[in-house]
Amino acid sequence: MRLHILLGFVFVLACGEDLDGDGDGFHELSNDCDDDNPEISPAAIEICDGIDNDCNGEIDELGAKGGTIFYVDLDGDGHGSENGTLEACSVPDGYSTSKRDCDESRAEVNPDADEICDGIDNDCDTHIDEYTAVDAPTWYPDRDGDGYGDMEAGIFGCEAPPDHVLDGSDCDDVDPGVNPDATENCETPFDDDCTGNTNDIDAIGCTNFYGDLDSDGYGGSEACLCFAEGSYTEALGGDCNDQDPNIHPDAEEIVDFIDNDCQNGADYPLADADVHLRLPNSNRYVYQTAIGNFDGDEHADIVVSDPNNSIHLIFGSEIASGDVNDYGIVIDDDSHGGTGNPWTASKYSIVNWDSNADGMDDLILYTKSSDALYSNFLLFTAPFTQDLALSDAAILLSMDYNYAQLFNPVGDLNGDGLEDAVVLDRYGDIDQLSGFIGGLNNVGQVSIFYAPVGDGMTLDDADVVFYGQEENEQLGADAMGADFDGDGVNDLAVGSKKSSLLKGRISIFLDMPVAIRPIPDIVVDSQAYYTDIFRQFAGPADVNGDGHADLVFSAVLSDNFAPNSGRAHVLYGPFEPGSHEIYDLNGAVIYGEKAGDAMGCVRVAGNVSGLGRDQLLYGSGNHNVMEDGQAGYGAVYLSQEIPEGHLVLPEGMVKFAAEHESFMGNCWQQNASRRQPFKGAGDINADGLDDILLSARVPGDEPDTMDQVHLLWGVQQ
Repeated sequence: MRLHILLGFVFVLACGEDLDGDGDGFHELSNDCDDDNPEISPAAIEICDGIDNDCNGEIDELGAKGGTIFYVDLDGDGHGSENGTLEACSVPDGYSTSKRDCDESRAEVNPDADEICDGIDNDCDTHIDEYTAVDAPTWYPDRDGDGYGDMEAGIFGCEAPPDHVLDGSDCDDVDPGVNPDATENCETPFDDDCTGNTNDIDAIGCTNFYGDLDSDGYGGSEACLCFAEGSYTEALGGDCNDQDPNIHPDAEEIVDFIDNDCQNGADYPLADADVHLRLPNSNRYVYQTAIGNFDGDEHADIVVSDPNNSIHLIFGSEIASGDVNDYGIVIDDDSHGGTGNPWTASKYSIVNWDSNADGMDDLILYTKSSDALYSNFLLFTAPFTQDLALSDAAILLSMDYNYAQLFNPVGDLNGDGLEDAVVLDRYGDIDQLSGFIGGLNNVGQVSIFYAPVGDGMTLDDADVVFYGQEENEQLGADAMGADFDGDGVNDLAVGSKKSSLLKGRISIFLDMPVAIRPIPDIVVDSQAYYTDIFRQFAGPADVNGDGHADLVFSAVLSDNFAPNSGRAHVLYGPFEPGSHEIYDLNGAVIYGEKAGDAMGCVRVAGNVSGLGRDQLLYGSGNHNVMEDGQAGYGAVYLSQEIPEGHLVLPEGMVKFAAEHESFMGNCWQQNASRRQPFKGAGDINADGLDDILLSARVPGDEPDTMDQVHLLWGVQQ
């Protein structure tokens, strides 16, 4: 028995020695993870060697010996500081190998940051705002104290050194009279204003020299210089177009739309018009005209009234010189409305409007009864295939009085793609039934009708009706539609003859009014000494070709240039919401040629000269070309240049003057009639340019005859 126990003890002892293969006192059964290496065992110290030295199942874990000292990075900018260290085999989270971060509370402050001028050591180099800061400005010494420094001696720095400035454009820093703020002086030999040139335009003591850029022997472009230089060598000017050698002061004036001899505009005799039309009676004047498209073809068509007789619609495709009865459609101005109440149309408003949205203009005529009890807008719908009488028309709109009504197409106001219209009554009243105690007189009424419309309407059928703000405001003197604020949506502009102490106002509504007395989104007021300044609009126009709608309007009785010379204004859009005074807006003022001309009629001519923008027609109803002291017969002027500043007709214009008794250029409003003796903005001969229609009595080709209507084709300039 004792022998068995002894043998078993010896056996176990012998087997244990065999399990510890590396003699480190540990074997597989006691967690030696490498029994061939005595340096690896549960009793070993973990070191950074990529091996699990202490057999705890982890390699190079935190606490291993022989690692690297890492520095705490509290702001995560990749740089740490010695305020917190840790020895580890690899970079722990929140630590960095760099210990040069000088501010662990700001990630933007570290050794890799750019130094900037902010009072902080951004790049941790122990220097603050040194000259190498990336935003350090350049400072220039200002030795002469003129506020400008020596451009060749700049130094960098966050703060200004003594007697240094930021502007280094002084070309002579020992002379305080030489710097960029000085004016060039022709009497000094040096560059006074540091432009690099001693011959600046408009220098002190300069002389006017003219450049003959078109080599026609006449200077045109002007420059005031110290001495002749480059293109500016001529001592005399006068060439009004220095780009064309055929235009100069000694050129022969020919009949065209160009001022060939530079004598303050071009005169165009009406006898040289392209087409002449005459009424059967040579003594009659044409009050009303219209241009539209009444048959849907590529030609614009015209409408001409023969007072108290007939209205003539002449298609552009068949227009030629001759009697108006030889062409187109005749509408007899017969009695319409019953015995004792004859209505006449040929003296009153003629409007073209596509009322039913079929792509062709319809014809709208205003008629009134002789006893002043009734008035109507009559509607003739396209197509026109035969002669008509007033009795063939439908009554588009009927009213129980006969004054102050105007019917204006104004474009698409409700966004449906169709052209809408307004009826204007500047003498409209608000009575007590509308909720205003005592009522308001002459506030003016605007009634909007959305297309398409039917016939047999009254003002009560209007889609929108609104009134002016003040008694005697007379809102509705005129109206037009265009995109005035540049947002791509059509707006409505309405003129007022008066406004408080001011003499006129334009009210622009960006959205259609819903209140009975709405507040306009944009207001343009005039100063008190203007009379009827917003009486008439020219119509939608882009006069300066910038793609925005402009405001063009006239003042018949203006005395600003000369007594009753008249004036027109062009204000360039777009317009900001709010209230504006007329002179605070960018634009131009055009005055009548002389006292008494009453230039108060302006219309859009369209692109007559191929300039790619709208031109304008100005009408002076009393202009007297004969200079004999007699009553004037009128004149019309076509603009060629973009109006800028203050102009006096005929500067930069083509002038058409009447030499026989006529109503040329006169578009005064009387009751519902606004005379339209001249028109533009229609391509009658379909050549791609707009044409002009003028009415004035001119001797015809046949004896004892007078032509009363004249067409001038647009010409590419």
